[in-house]
Amino acid sequence: MPERGFWGELKYRVAGSLGGFFIRMLALTFDGELENPDAANDVRRSGRPVIYAFWHGSLVIPIYTHRGSGIGILISRSADGEYVARIAVKLGFHAIRGSSTRGGEEGFRLMRECLVSGRDIAITPDGPTGPKHEVKKGLVYLARASGAVIVPAGLGIDRYKEFDSWDGFRLPLPGAYILARFGEPIEVPERVNKFEMEDIRLDVEKALNALTADCQSRVKEARRTKHRRTRCQGEPPA
Repeated sequence: MPERGFWGELKYRVAGSLGGFFIRMLALTFDGELENPDAANDVRRSGRPVIYAFWHGSLVIPIYTHRGSGIGILISRSADGEYVARIAVKLGFHAIRGSSTRGGEEGFRLMRECLVSGRDIAITPDGPTGPKHEVKKGLVYLARASGAVIVPAGLGIDRYKEFDSWDGFRLPLPGAYILARFGEPIEVPERVNKFEMEDIRLDVEKALNALTADCQSRVKEARRTKHRRTRCQGEPPA
């Protein structure tokens, strides 16, 4: 549990401010683009909340690109989680404080309540402990229970430091170019059996792997051609 009292609160406030500042300063050097943004926009216009899904190893990117959005993210009630929560709030996210382990009931309930209230959330469906790039079934059950629509997201980074961790965590280096793409929305019908739920889980997993591989394979070319493509798109038709 987080430390209480004046010094404990001061420590978390300082860590939150410094962590948020570091991410903002680092990201000022980034460039990039998001493809297919209407995938999420169309879902929101339909009046249904969105569950953004992306792999745990790339989570630092959405933390910056979707700052100030009020998107909900589940963060544990542990002392380490308190640091993460303070940084997330500084960056404009809604911190959902609850456990995703110990059976996951608390985290599931809190995320469902957040979605039912109309707020979007973001999930790393292979987190918090793996296996890497394997979607856990809780994501699909959450979408069914809340009426939310899953929007998978792939991310590619051309310059990064990859850590020796279970998720192959990638920290973009200064000057990195980031290519992101939303896949097609995946709906989970209210009436669906466990075999169909497994098929949907596999569909999400395949979509995330395909999107991630595609973005990573094209990110260097996207950097090289961005300005040329932007000029062409801005030219009036002949």
